[in-house]
Amino acid sequence: IENESIDNEENQPEATDVRLHFVAVGDNIVHEAAYTDAERIADERGLGERYYFDTMYENFKETFINADVSFINQESMLGGDVYRVSGYPSFNTPDEMGDTLERLGFDVVNLASNHSYDMRGQGLLNCINYFKSTPIMTIGAYESREDYDNIRIFEKDGIKIIKAKDTLYKLE
Repeated sequence: IENESIDNEENQPEATDVRLHFVAVGDNIVHEAAYTDAERIADERGLGERYYFDTMYENFKETFINADVSFINQESMLGGDVYRVSGYPSFNTPDEMGDTLERLGFDVVNLASNHSYDMRGQGLLNCINYFKSTPIMTIGAYESREDYDNIRIFEKDGIKIIKAKDTLYKLE
């Protein structure tokens, strides 16, 4: 019996080119001026939403939608109605921002940031739970150890992408 080297070219799978158009957006943080403008736009257009952020991304919309994978770092959490909407220094972003991210075609949202805990554990949990109701995968913040141990793998055209950033907070 002869052992063939694993380096033997005959034993290697045929190489194929697979390309992904990956778009990444950093630090999507909603200051008071942004949510005030989004509130005004929603009211002027009679959209039935409290806030409408889509127009702020209009120049980039096609880029996000046409990408194979669109990733965004959601710097400020969607803390829910338990807390009032707020900007600097302790951010609480309206849920309508999540609606905008979904309409723009984002696939993966990172929740690990220095503002993840601005609205404490409940605000972070509200944000995690909001995104569970969408097709968007979240990484970087988890509701439990079991959730943390569930490694997120995003797959597109045979290419697998896994999480790369975490924030550690004890939720009580």
